[in-house]
Amino acid sequence: MPSERIQRVIDGYLDEIEVATKDGRWNDVSELTQKVLELDDSNEDAKAFAKLAGDSGAEMGQTTEYEGSESSETSDAPDSLGGWLILVGLGLLFNTWIFITNAANSFNTKLYPGRTTPDEELFYTIDGFSCLIFAGANVILAFLYFMKKQSFPNVYVGVLCTATAWSFLNWLWAANVLNPNLNDVSYYLIHTILMLVTSAAWIPYMRKSKQVKATFTR
Repeated sequence: MPSERIQRVIDGYLDEIEVATKDGRWNDVSELTQKVLELDDSNEDAKAFAKLAGDSGAEMGQTTEYEGSESSETSDAPDSLGGWLILVGLGLLFNTWIFITNAANSFNTKLYPGRTTPDEELFYTIDGFSCLIFAGANVILAFLYFMKKQSFPNVYVGVLCTATAWSFLNWLWAANVLNPNLNDVSYYLIHTILMLVTSAAWIPYMRKSKQVKATFTR
């Protein structure tokens, strides 16, 4: 048993502990209970307060950790051109270059010495103009993309569907009018398959992604 003088000191600490507990100052509670237990290691009140401080401190730590995690998630919220949207932007720039290149190739008769019929000439001419149209569409899409315009997802889906349908029709036309000994028919078939895969991947993403909805809001 502690002496009367020590007991008065302990009682003073316990009073402070009670006030700190009511205020939720658990660090102070822990420090004060430690002092009491150094004076009287069998003090049940100090042990009870120490346990309460430990439990409350652990719960507070978990809450803080959760809030920090939540804050981190909020800071990484899908409100910018990051994540999968980077691929969309790169695809727009790359496709613009591809369409312009294909248009130049279609208009360049020296690249296709196998052109022998009016149908083939007409095919390559229309193919060249269609490539220029889609190149222009991609330029517009790139502007909407980087400006985060609200209309971008719908316009993107529309252009993608149109390009996929045109690619399929172009392949059917190529299979009927082009020289089968040329590699062009295979090229248009491969391009159609790639467009179908691209549409299957990006159209649902544009429709359902929270990142898309949070990014294109202007």
